[in-house]
Amino acid sequence: GVSPLRHTNCRSRAFAGPMGVLLYPWRDCADISRSIRLLGASARVCGGSVVLCDTLCFWRSAVVFILHGGGVMKIFAMLLLATLFLTGCSATSLGDRAVVKAVYLDHTEEGYAASIVVYGCEPTTDAASAEGKAAIYSGVGDDVPQALAQAEQQQTKEPFYAQNGLLLLGRGCREKDPAPILSYFGEEDASRKDLAVYLTELSPEEFQQCEKGISDVIREAERLAASSGGRGAFGIHEAKCEDGFSGLLPVLRFSEESSSATVRSAVLFERGVPCASVEGAALQLASLLLGKTSELTMEITQGEERLEVAVKGATVRKNMSGSPAEGVLELELSGTIVSLTWGGKAVYARESKQASEEVNRFVEKLFYELVQITFERKNDIFGLSWWMKEQSSTQTAQLERSGELYDPGRLSFSCHLRYE
Repeated sequence: GVSPLRHTNCRSRAFAGPMGVLLYPWRDCADISRSIRLLGASARVCGGSVVLCDTLCFWRSAVVFILHGGGVMKIFAMLLLATLFLTGCSATSLGDRAVVKAVYLDHTEEGYAASIVVYGCEPTTDAASAEGKAAIYSGVGDDVPQALAQAEQQQTKEPFYAQNGLLLLGRGCREKDPAPILSYFGEEDASRKDLAVYLTELSPEEFQQCEKGISDVIREAERLAASSGGRGAFGIHEAKCEDGFSGLLPVLRFSEESSSATVRSAVLFERGVPCASVEGAALQLASLLLGKTSELTMEITQGEERLEVAVKGATVRKNMSGSPAEGVLELELSGTIVSLTWGGKAVYARESKQASEEVNRFVEKLFYELVQITFERKNDIFGLSWWMKEQSSTQTAQLERSGELYDPGRLSFSCHLRYE
């Protein structure tokens, strides 16, 4: 996708792509030049033209001319012949940049601690495939930008953040609201919109000691962030930090002794305060309700028997019913059970109905347990009230006026998983 370059004084936008830059009409070329410089690219204005002497986000050179004629601005992007025009302008080579693949941040008594995980890169190497030995550089500061700047100054190369796909939060973020950190990256134009966020159980000092195996940790964390089954990471674009952070942050577990990264639980935050730990089948159902997966893998224990089930193609259909004063959001979960074992033995057609009913009852119970720690407390991380408004704004407005919007009785959940 393309990423917008915004500037408060501009009346339009510029979009950077893998081959160059396309600028939509502006009335003032000087505005364009100032905006380009905000991202560290150099530019010069030549009459009615703006010439980029470096590229946004460090893509290869491009030239953009903006010509005025007949009151209509015409745009010509000269991409393939760019180097013919760029005399006297030079870009920093990839070999002189430090490719940042992950950022660690935590609260300290004085402010913030930051670490960047940096990969060395040969001049001819594509940044996306930068790999090999990673190094960790750390710093502290009164705020997030200051801590990051000090970490960057611990090495000599120019930091390159375009490949940074991970934000790791330290142990202190369970004691202090992580909202300032999440807000910084959420509002920063240079941040990737798919930046994955994990909590860790490590202090700044403990994280720095993980340098030997950090490459394996990053590789596994990136895989988990892209995977389904309830293990996908929290995306920076999901952060809601108006009154403190509210949401579900998965916990990435690794250590100096073990570089094997796993996610087995998540911490539920409510207005900056951790209020519950979610794990197992509950974490997977939460991930499904958040739209991160269409698969479930659960274990249900009944006495000494254990029912194991795998579900694919899971979807939740939503519908608002009832009168305006008594509106109810009906949610119906459907999907296919592709694997079912009971007590370690495969379940066949004769027993499948009973087993399926047991699974459906279990999931329904799990849903209302999640509602109890989220929706009932007005910590609507699943956006159920938003769905109510989408289905019927009239009914939702009536419920808001009566103070009954977050009444669990306004939700009806049914599970219809079928075994094949």
